Amino acid sequence: MDLQVSIEKNEINIIHQNIMISISSNPSNIPLNHLLLYTKNRQLNGIGIDNHQPSVDFDTLITISCDFDFPLADYGEFFYQQLTDAKLTIAREFPAKKIPQNYINQLDDFYESVATILTAFGYPMKKIKKAPAKAQHRWRKEISTVEFFIDYNEAKGTAIWQKRNELKLLAGATLKKEPPLNKDGSLGFAAKFTQSLRAEHAKQIKNFTTTEDIIFKSVNEIGNFLYFAGTNSWLILKDVNGKTIDDYTLVK
Repeated sequence: MDLQVSIEKNEINIIHQNIMISISSNPSNIPLNHLLLYTKNRQLNGIGIDNHQPSVDFDTLITISCDFDFPLADYGEFFYQQLTDAKLTIAREFPAKKIPQNYINQLDDFYESVATILTAFGYPMKKIKKAPAKAQHRWRKEISTVEFFIDYNEAKGTAIWQKRNELKLLAGATLKKEPPLNKDGSLGFAAKFTQSLRAEHAKQIKNFTTTEDIIFKSVNEIGNFLYFAGTNSWLILKDVNGKTIDDYTLVK
């Protein structure tokens, strides 16, 4: 899992793809449009949304944000259900609600990513066995010469997964120009991450077209770079016959 981490005196900020997590022992305020986890002695004891003032005692506030695809309350409800299923005693700081069934898989992926990160940083969240299991992909030498073509959301390009941690985007790829915006007109974390990626490779881009081959670490990173993510990139990269990179590499 690739993370960007910055550590300050009373705060740790973590970015993974389009997810941003802040762990603060001295929060100056409780932000809007965030999922909130309250902890005491590194144990989760409450969950809230937006800038709700909690009823529980806490010494650390964990705020979580991303480009939320569904109402924030659905994320809070799903987290609450997962945490209580994991036998954690946790206060709900918002009304209960029913989550639409078609949201479950994406919410599950989001929860697993956050749980993995927070557990690694010393805030345990008992892992729930997933059903169905989250897709895993494995590089094999046989695919190292296969060209995968991208044609999605104004972006086009050709990529080769040449080594386990090296996915090469060939020169001449076309980037989507305009980033998606939040409802309030601001940039989401996926868009900000894309901007940082493009800034890193600014010398290899001219008029939204790559002028050199560029090496990325993952399929998702290429998706961010080309079209600001927002979809399952494993289904976007396809060979000349339309077979996806997911078909080639999915562990069954």
